[in-house]
Amino acid sequence: MGRKRSKKNQGLEPNLYRDQHSFIYRNPVTGKSTRVNRSLAEANILARKANSRLMKTDELSLLARMTNSQTALFCDICDRFFSEVVETSNNKPGTRDNKRYIINRFKADLGKQPIDTFTVKQLSEYLENGFSNDAYVKHRTLLIDIFKYAKARGLYESENPAAATLEKTTGKKVRKRHSWKGIQTIIEGAEPWLQRAIKVALYTLQRREDLVEIRKDQVQGDFIFLKQNKTEGEQFEKTVYLKIRMGEELKQVVKECLASPIPSPYLIHYKPKRIHRENIKHKNHWTSVTPDYLTKQFAKVRNQVKAYPDLTAPEQPTFHELRAFGSWVYEHRAGFDHNYVQMLMGHASGKMTTGYQEGHEIKYQLVEAGLQLQGLQI
Repeated sequence: MGRKRSKKNQGLEPNLYRDQHSFIYRNPVTGKSTRVNRSLAEANILARKANSRLMKTDELSLLARMTNSQTALFCDICDRFFSEVVETSNNKPGTRDNKRYIINRFKADLGKQPIDTFTVKQLSEYLENGFSNDAYVKHRTLLIDIFKYAKARGLYESENPAAATLEKTTGKKVRKRHSWKGIQTIIEGAEPWLQRAIKVALYTLQRREDLVEIRKDQVQGDFIFLKQNKTEGEQFEKTVYLKIRMGEELKQVVKECLASPIPSPYLIHYKPKRIHRENIKHKNHWTSVTPDYLTKQFAKVRNQVKAYPDLTAPEQPTFHELRAFGSWVYEHRAGFDHNYVQMLMGHASGKMTTGYQEGHEIKYQLVEAGLQLQGLQI
């Protein structure tokens, strides 16, 4: 018999607890807590469903062990999929990190369940209740790929249950553009290494994946030599190599990067507060910055300094939008030629560059209201 619940939590489903103004559901398996901002009745219903799902998962896992079943658990499939597919693919580091995060979420939520016990209904409820918009699309896509892999390896015989769930399209982009005032506010609140990363991004117009890969030995005299790892939309037939002549302000920022006392081979680098063996394993160097970490630290500072207080969370511009803002400033404020900006960004067409620049200012359409009522017979 379980321990008697405190007076405060009486009337609540198991694993559900009262908080000051809401409820907390604590997963007894993972220990993870989730805030439930619902009424008492709704919170109990959600907790009951969660408990039921946990019981089914534990029972299925126990049944597999008791019967000496050879059916692989989903967590084992996830590990094999990551090592054999994700890590051996040509995914960029940021993409690989995102997939690792999603797979770890799958392992925590669904890992104890044998692969052949999943149903369309279960996965549909899992996706619908746990994710929305882009997150729904990404998690569903990866689930489909994992079941495809399992079937290709002979570990799963049935039809792909993830593929039968509701397909959704990526939601309309709602992120707004940066303003110079907002960027300055973020720079003032950022650590030195992030300040330098923001400035290098604005001056060079390079993607975050390319910025964090620039090594110090790629700076030679007045030039930065780099290889662009990715071109979006239209693709160049050959890899893009850029020899960027630095202006005086970019030279100063690069000089500050090179003068950093932290021993790093990378132009953009930092000293982690804690050095974990697991984290280092997924990095090029203990001082290197991953694209995902760069994005998250930028967003963290942006939110802390309230750079855009009038925008909702989905509207907040990210590190990537620095590239669009810099492109617009180059051409529409500093007067550089459109082709100049296109080449610096490594775009295959001027249309792509124009697309990046849209939305930074209101463009008024000249019209006339020349109606004269005097003398008209109305």
